Amino acid sequence: MRLFKLTWLLVCGLLTSICQGQTALHEGATAPHEADWATSEEVGNVLTFLRNGGYVLVLRHGATDRTQKDLPKPDLEDCDTQRNLTDIGRLNASGWGRVLRDAEVPVAMVVSGQYCRTRETAERLGFKTVAVDGRLNAPADREEVQQRGKELQGLVNQVPPRGANVILVTHSANLVAAFETDVAGIDEGDAIVMRPSAGAATIVAKLHIADVAKWRQRQAIGRLPRTNQQGAFAP
Repeated sequence: MRLFKLTWLLVCGLLTSICQGQTALHEGATAPHEADWATSEEVGNVLTFLRNGGYVLVLRHGATDRTQKDLPKPDLEDCDTQRNLTDIGRLNASGWGRVLRDAEVPVAMVVSGQYCRTRETAERLGFKTVAVDGRLNAPADREEVQQRGKELQGLVNQVPPRGANVILVTHSANLVAAFETDVAGIDEGDAIVMRPSAGAATIVAKLHIADVAKWRQRQAIGRLPRTNQQGAFAP
């Protein structure tokens, strides 16, 4: 199968890396034919094919405090001007990272928007390389919604480094603008798995954080974290 070389731009002048992409799965791992929300019993199947790399995981930031509101023009360096993660959101972000590492899913880098809730989610995943990209920011107004959707479509279609995956952390407005009804029901902390292609990237799996937490609880991989009634990972 033809290999594509696409450039992943790490923002803020960090560096530019040329990634040789892999669009074929290794023998013995198959992606779902239909993109539906995986049940807690199916989470392990998704993690199995992610071990081969070549996918982009788009993660909605973790659970937030809904009593907080973003100011009309928030200072992106001042979290007090924004809606922020709750303790459950922080635990779930850390839990996502543990699940991926315990399942030996290779992650080349994590890229987040500039808002505190996306940056903190990305950092708490616990992977070595974390970058920030303003194209993953929440739209400032209605006119910017479609622009953000198109930018997200472009980012998910950039092929990750060979044998690895990339995680993008963004907002629901961008996900809906990019993928419309395909992401209906996506909640804070949920993720979709995208497979880049020569045309448009394809959604191959969708994962609710509550189902990932339930699956993790049943596994004999390392220490079994508890889950609370909200499906959050417990320390």
